[in-house]
Amino acid sequence: MLSARELEFVLYEHPAVWDVAVIEEPAGQLAAFVQPRAGHKLNASEIAQFCRKKLGDGRTPGRFYVVNRLPKTKTGKISHHDLLELIPQVNALSL
Repeated sequence: MLSARELEFVLYEHPAVWDVAVIEEPAGQLAAFVQPRAGHKLNASEIAQFCRKKLGDGRTPGRFYVVNRLPKTKTGKISHHDLLELIPQVNALSL
């Protein structure tokens, strides 16, 4: 089984990715949130294809979200709790 940390390492290899957060959704499925680098455009389909090439179909997570900015706490860490609240607001690719 793929861990959230392993998936984050793979996603950081994409040249257009600035920041990444991976969480487990309430249904138990991994979901990846990706923030593109300034001046780059990404879509969830492109990220999913990148992961399939690196990980194979069986290890690619079920959902990808591309966001303008990842929510942060006052100390600058990614707020994983706030990511769950973003889900209804962003377009996702479900595999």
